[in-house]
Amino acid sequence: AVAEPQPTEPADTISSGNAAMPAAASAFAPTPKIGIPLPRPRPGN
Repeated sequence: AVAEPQPTEPADTISSGNAAMPAAASAFAPTPKIGIPLPRPRPGN
């Protein structure tokens, strides 16, 4: 009974963490990098 809930709990936490980590890093990394340099030189020039 203890072995069943144990593997299910960590599995959910790892899946959620992995999916949230790459999603946030991917959305945050390309957004400020491509969003800042693009609008900066365009309106600046």
